Amino acid sequence: MAFDPGPVDAPRARFARHYLRMHHPKICPAETDRYVDPGAEIPEAFLSFERVQPLLDDARQAVRAVAVEFARYEFGRWQPPLMALVALAESRHPEVRELVAKALSADEHDPDWRDARIDPARLTPAAVYRFCESTRPEARDLGMALIAAHPRLAVPTELFRLTESPDAGVRGFVVRQLWGLY
Repeated sequence: MAFDPGPVDAPRARFARHYLRMHHPKICPAETDRYVDPGAEIPEAFLSFERVQPLLDDARQAVRAVAVEFARYEFGRWQPPLMALVALAESRHPEVRELVAKALSADEHDPDWRDARIDPARLTPAAVYRFCESTRPEARDLGMALIAAHPRLAVPTELFRLTESPDAGVRGFVVRQLWGLY
């Protein structure tokens, strides 16, 4: 009901989205200063990455806003596949790109992003270099920031491959990284 096709302001859809938000164990206390009654919270199995991922690309802003809010509190639990994160970083919606960038770059001691933080130890050079090869400048910037922040991702052979990038910023970044390595 909350995310069915149709008008975003339909009363049942608005009610269903509000109901889901008020039965989320972290969103409800953050907004209302009261906790969800035991047994009334949304089951973790229901709120899965596979269920929320298509909503992050929904054309309706209200649906996307709820999906971003869920992801903001659940990314850390979901630990989505890295290639799915690359696709989300290339989203046409800026709030989705910002969510992915913050989840991947958040400090482990930042209490505001503790639930959304993606562990950098999971990052692989193959996935990070996919960010750098993106057609979206924001995704390329994220890839370069991740490589700069995590030296283990600065693999010389992969960096050399990026010298063929059409983006002068990526090529300059590669030269600086190779200079630093050697």
